[in-house]
Amino acid sequence: MQRSEALQKAEHLINGARAKTHGDAKDTHESFAKVMNILWRKKLKADLVGEDMYVLMIALKLIRDTQNPKNMDNPIDVIGYAALWAEGKSGKN
Repeated sequence: MQRSEALQKAEHLINGARAKTHGDAKDTHESFAKVMNILWRKKLKADLVGEDMYVLMIALKLIRDTQNPKNMDNPIDVIGYAALWAEGKSGKN
């Protein structure tokens, strides 16, 4: 797969199919952070935020890739989560 193809596929997923299926990524990951803060409240030194969830999802995809390196969903999803993370860090949504 060419890099431009990987970038286009990730863009299509986060702004198309996945957005339709799962809703707004920012809202979803902010809700995810709230749940994680409740579950881990006794272990966390600071509250997690939506951007932290993108990092966690990237870590999950990297682990999954070690278990199934031929699955092309993993690197594509990492690209998508990285794009969402960059967007969150920039304050633009």
